Amino acid sequence: MTPGRSQVALQSSSHALQFDHDVKTWSHQSDDVHKVTLRPRVPVRVVVWNIVDIGDPVQPMADLARKTFDAQHVGLELSVHHEDVRELAAAIPTAACEALPALKRTSHPREPNRKVFDEGAVNVYYVGSCGRDCIAAGASCADTRAVFVYSTADTATMTHEIGHAFLGHVGVNHWYLSTGADNVMSDRGESLRNDFSTGQAIAINHERTGALAKLRLSRVPLECAVDCPSIHVDETWSDCHKPPEADPPAEDVVTDWLNCIECSDGQLERLLERASPQKAPSEEAAPAGAVTTRLSAALFRDGTDNVSTRHHRRAIRALLGLAVAGDPGARGQLREASTGAGRDRYRADVLRELDQALLLVP
Repeated sequence: MTPGRSQVALQSSSHALQFDHDVKTWSHQSDDVHKVTLRPRVPVRVVVWNIVDIGDPVQPMADLARKTFDAQHVGLELSVHHEDVRELAAAIPTAACEALPALKRTSHPREPNRKVFDEGAVNVYYVGSCGRDCIAAGASCADTRAVFVYSTADTATMTHEIGHAFLGHVGVNHWYLSTGADNVMSDRGESLRNDFSTGQAIAINHERTGALAKLRLSRVPLECAVDCPSIHVDETWSDCHKPPEADPPAEDVVTDWLNCIECSDGQLERLLERASPQKAPSEEAAPAGAVTTRLSAALFRDGTDNVSTRHHRRAIRALLGLAVAGDPGARGQLREASTGAGRDRYRADVLRELDQALLLVP
């Protein structure tokens, strides 16, 4: 026994997560027992509003979210319901959290008495993009009953954004430790995003600003920054000390930029800094030409699926940054992509991004 508050958590594949944040029954005996009553998993309704009218299936994203929460013994039973409201695509081609109040007032196109928001569910809006100057693949909102997933998202993006919703205030920042590289809440480019830490599982069930508490499904809402273990507590720890932060990717800044979800952790800035033609050569700097070549390969790849489109758009954004910094190779690649015979390889949103970039190329 150690001084201070004792806490007990129990995870199960078939029951709700049980967490006692202030155990007072210990008698300091070696055979001490703390009894826990198992309860059924918490049912949570998730409604996916498909507003995109480009034929991209959201079913695999929703299936992966449900399977990940099951496999990680979080204690929730996600029930996913799909609402096809693609009639709204023309009126809502882009949307982010700022549009949520309007969406809450928008009537269902075929059921006027219903709104395009379910008060008793986590609402996932699958929309074309978050706007002209936005490159994210997903977004989470202050009202944790709503997240956005965009048409450049990969299969794991919906799980990541739903994770933000359940974690509330304690899940604002992404996973950054040197362990748990495949954490769902990582925004690193090569992460599989298929793992929740024990601390995250506890916070998902109890954080008072999270979706579960907002839906009044949390048995004991807590201020998890005070009353719960750190969300970083995980079985990958080698001892009771928090592992160090992972270093930003030193070599593969291109992959990290192409594959991040929200890209709010400096991915583009690191790429441009390390590849800038105007930067003095150093061991940390990657050759600008090598980076341009890799970005060009992403830009000229065929395909209009989500991943190809995301790579196209992000390659354009990075090449534009390098072109503005004085890289003639980047300028040439943008012009070739715009004027070449292969423009039909790009989706309409990529063509818009490309044409806008060319207006800014010096």
